Amino acid sequence: TEVSETLEQEGMARDFVRMVQSLRKDKDFEIYYRIRLRWKAEGKLAAALEKFKAMIAEQVLAKAEEVETDCTAGTAAEIEGCRVCFDVEYDAAATAEAMALKKGA
Repeated sequence: TEVSETLEQEGMARDFVRMVQSLRKDKDFEIYYRIRLRWKAEGKLAAALEKFKAMIAEQVLAKAEEVETDCTAGTAAEIEGCRVCFDVEYDAAATAEAMALKKGA
């Protein structure tokens, strides 16, 4: 069975989401915390993460328009032979905003 480029990219993006979720857990973030996400990837992984940026942001509770792609320090990993450096930090303002919207709903 041949895997299309889009399916391969989606798989890479999902692997990345799993890694980000694991980092959130390692940092003892509450499940509802909104985060700021940074990454720097190489090769086909960079293209995959850019293509699926909105999906990644939604899954890890980050704002897609605020995802930064210039990470210089953080967790180093490899997906499909491509290196990625990424980090997350708690976004108190976005978390408060989300909680206020939830209470108002």
